Amino acid sequence: MFPTATKEQGSLYNDGGDTIPHDIDHSTGVAQAELVADKLGQSFFQQGLQIGSFGTVEDPCMVESTLGYRIVGCTGGEGGEEHDIAWFELHQDRPCLCDVCGQYFELQATAPPNVVVPGVAQDVH
Repeated sequence: MFPTATKEQGSLYNDGGDTIPHDIDHSTGVAQAELVADKLGQSFFQQGLQIGSFGTVEDPCMVESTLGYRIVGCTGGEGGEEHDIAWFELHQDRPCLCDVCGQYFELQATAPPNVVVPGVAQDVH
């Protein structure tokens, strides 16, 4: 069996070396925040279908992103206006028009959600 580091040696846990660490134990950044949010039952990324009015130049369909871009799938309007899904990349400051139905999309930059992990000190910059 391999030796296991203790808290005094810098490890966050001492499991006796009998288990494999969970992804949360060795992930960082956005990946860790997503795993923690999932564990706490919170939403980190918008994963559902965004439904709203048909996007026009005057009133675009706003799509949120924390990364400055997002992959978007357009299915057109409701009823007879629906079409097969058309995929495209939407980038900050570069609105996009769906080639199939003409729906207008713009990216809205948002900050990542602040996921607070109980019992863990938060980084203060």
